[in-house]
Amino acid sequence: MNNIKQFFFNKKILIYGLGKSGVSAFNFLKQNNEVFVYDDHIINPKFYDIKKNKLNLNKLIIFILMQ
Repeated sequence: MNNIKQFFFNKKILIYGLGKSGVSAFNFLKQNNEVFVYDDHIINPKFYDIKKNKLNLNKLIIFILMQ
């Protein structure tokens, strides 16, 4: 388990899709990483942490090209 925690430490991570698993992944990974999200649908306002890290399509393309 420690290897998994160290693997996901100080990384830039993109989560594509914010279903149940996407939101859970965001909540887990945001603690020690720079996490960005993309989803085709409008985000529910109760997910404020996710909303401030959401990328639009243009920013998503730039994010992918810069990696």
